[in-house]
Formats: sequence, C-alpha cells, structure tokens
Amino acid sequence: MKKTQTTRLSLTLLIRVLHFAPAREAASTSLLSRRFGALWRSSGAVNLAACVPDGRDAFVRAAEAALAAADRAVTRLTLHVEGDDECSTYSSLRVGDHDVLDAVVAHPAARRVEELRVAAVHRGQPDEHDDAVMDDDVFLYILRFSSLPSNTLRVLDLTRCHNFSPPPPPRTASAAVAFPRLTTLRLRQCTYSVKHLHGIVDAAPELATVHLEFVLLTSDRHRRFGPVTWNTGLRFPSATALALIHCRGEGGAPGRSMEVTAPRLRSFTYKGEAVRFDLTSPPPTAPDTTVVTADLHFTHGLGRCVYPHFIHNFTNARVLRLKANHLDDMAVAEVFPDLEHLRLELDGAYSGWSMAAETAAATIAGLLHCYPVLRQLELNFISDLPPDSSCKNTKQVKHLFQKKCDADFEKSIDDFMRLIKFKSKQRLDIPGLSDCSFACLKSSLRRVSLQFRLGEDSDCFGVRLIKFFAENAMFLEELHILTVETESSTSI
Repeated sequence: MKKTQTTRLSLTLLIRVLHFAPAREAASTSLLSRRFGALWRSSGAVNLAACVPDGRDAFVRAAEAALAAADRAVTRLTLHVEGDDECSTYSSLRVGDHDVLDAVVAHPAARRVEELRVAAVHRGQPDEHDDAVMDDDVFLYILRFSSLPSNTLRVLDLTRCHNFSPPPPPRTASAAVAFPRLTTLRLRQCTYSVKHLHGIVDAAPELATVHLEFVLLTSDRHRRFGPVTWNTGLRFPSATALALIHCRGEGGAPGRSMEVTAPRLRSFTYKGEAVRFDLTSPPPTAPDTTVVTADLHFTHGLGRCVYPHFIHNFTNARVLRLKANHLDDMAVAEVFPDLEHLRLELDGAYSGWSMAAETAAATIAGLLHCYPVLRQLELNFISDLPPDSSCKNTKQVKHLFQKKCDADFEKSIDDFMRLIKFKSKQRLDIPGLSDCSFACLKSSLRRVSLQFRLGEDSDCFGVRLIKFFAENAMFLEELHILTVETESSTSI
C-alpha cells in the first residue's frame, strides 16, 4: 500500500513538471522509459514556441497536433513566437485579416483553457524599452473575444497584442458575464484603449490582479481638474493588486496626470514618471480594504511638488518602498499613522552622498517624524552596485548585531568603528537629527538597514548615521550595514 502511494505521488510530480515544459521537450520524454510513455499528454498543458522564419504553416500544424494529442482537457496554453525583427514576426503571423495566433487559440481543444499566455517578440529585444518603442506600431498580433475560452479563463497574459475586442456588454442586468472566472490580467508592450480595457474589467467581476507594463493607453476622455487635464482615467472595481510599469498616455507621450479608482486595492506597484496621480480607495474607516503595500519607483517627475502629491495617496499603508533620483524627492509632509516598514532607495544614477549633510539630515528627520510606529527602516544609497562584487576597489561589509545587553551593544558598535578606522576626536553628531526627538526611536523601531559608500574620510555622513541609530533607537534589535568603497578610498 505504501509503495502504491509513493508511485502515485511520483507520477503526480512528473505530470506537474511536464505541465510547465515546452511541448517539444515534454513529448521527447516518451523516449526516456516506458514509465514516461505518453505521460506528457496527460499534463493538461501545451506550451508552444516557434522561431520565424521557420514557417507559419509548420507552426500551425505543430500547434494543432499538440492540442489534438492531449489525453485530458488542456488547461494551460502558452504561445511564444520569436523572430529576427518585428517586420518578419508580424508578416509571419498575419495573412490579410487572418491572425495565426488567434486561430490557434480558437482551436476546439483549447476551449477549456484556464491559463492563456501569448507573446510575440524579436530576438535581442531587451526586457525594458525606452520611450521610442511606445508608439502605435508595437503590437504584432490581434486576438478576438470570440476566440478566447471566456467561460473557463482564469489567467490572461499577453505580450505585444493590439487592442483585442472586448466582449459585448450584457443585454440585461441578470445576464451572465463574459469572464466569470478571470482573476489575473497581464498586458505587456500592448496598445490598448481605456474603453476596451474597461470592457474586459466590467466582464470580469473576480479580476483581482492587474499588471500593465509598457502599455500604451489611448483614451478620448478629457476633463479639467484645476489647471491640469486628466488624460488617463482607470478603474478596477475588484482589483486587490495593481501594477503600472512605464505605462503611457495619449499618442505615446507622457501623461501629465492619472486617476485610478480601485476600492479594494491592497497592493500597488508603480514605476515611471512621477505624474500627478490620484487614487480613489476606501476611507481610513475601512482598514481591511486599504492599501497595505505601496512600491513606488520614480524615474523622474514633472516637478518636486508632484512627489508628495503622489505619495499622499498611501498615507494608510503599512509597507512603503520609495526609489527616486534624489533623497529630497522622497520627503513627505504628513503623518503615516500605520506605516511599519519603510525602504528608501536612490536610483542607480546617484553616486553617493553628494548632497550636503544638512539637507540629507533634514530629509531623514522629516521622514522619521512622519512615521511614528515605524518598525523597520531601510536606506539604500548604492543601488548601482554591480552584481559582481569582487571588483578590485570594491569591498562589502555586512554587519549584524543582536542587542542582548548594553555591553554587547556598545562592543559591536566599537568594533565596527574600529573597522572603518574611526578616530575618537571626530565629530559624530548630526545637526538636524541628533538634537531632535522621534516617537519611532523611543518605542517601535526594531530593525535598521544602511547601505552607503565610504569615501576617503571615515567621518562620512553614513558612518555618523550608523552611530545615530545605534545610540538613539531604544529598542533596536538588528543593525545591518553594507558599505562599498569609492575608487579613491583605501582598502579596509
């Protein structure tokens, strides 16, 4: 009996592995042993990859053969087409009004698919694109609503798709929705009208996760809000997780403002320009439905006043991650009463503590005043550190101490100061920080992580910042330090 259970478990795991394997490799496992046999046909997945110019007809035949060979309902369908350039890929996928990928998706064997992933790319295409690709010609294929397995679809993931037609609106209020099970929508490098996007959102009442990356959003909606014109308005009534990564407005030009309505949002990720942004979410009186985690990466902005306006939307968050070009871009002027975890990171273009220590101290002091219950603080000012840390003039030091008693605490600090050649006569206090009182330092702060560059002078601002937290955070349990030497500094 035990042997039978073990065999069944092994077969279950094998089938699960084959579920994610490319179709060609999955089929080739039948040559390994009798045990594998036609096991790949029972995986419930068809993952197809094709290279242009191998041939349009060959790809269609392979796709139809793989779908027809399935012994059980296909629940996962992946189509990945790669060409030498966009023109060859596009011409291989289109014949007049006929779209090859659309035809494969509409195959009868794919009518019960739950996860659909379709991508068309060209070789050498980078993971991230500059503004030049955000135009009306980035799409390579079209999908139609009639070709999608709408009743069973849970995950829809499209790359380089153009504005596939949304389902028709229901004729009556009691009519069934088109995507009753759709929970995840990912669009990457797509061209989409806001109207069509909302058509899908309205047809998917369970849509909880929305990820838009390098998406060109077009809209005919314009209205005045003070001196600013809204050019992008999005609504996701059931979304709990939303990511907007380098999305663009009308005609590919940077939008000056954006408003998002997401009453159930819990997690928000944004990367791009710091445009004027307004998020309509539940009031603070509904704590179970407020945004818990906000991850904001500002590449650049329309003006310094835009940053605090953007961050203002997340005053009730518990976790906030901010990345920008300058530390003072992260300054806020209001209290975040529930924030427990704060991470600040300067973009890779930042070379070190180039700003005056007084400016940096004032910014950090303002942040500490605004987060009265902060438990974990991360300050990273070397985000451009190369993956290979073995370069000649680079040295990393990771220092962790557990504050078991005052003696151990003081010894750990003294050891680190000795390591960086600290001299007792040097000045350690930080004007603007050392003479202030902060609620989080007296009651809640437990973990601090600091990453910065060491210059020729060991009395740099980063070193004094270590001493400040070590002496003033009354309940500090962990202090993580990562330092990197500059080119002109001596080895430690």
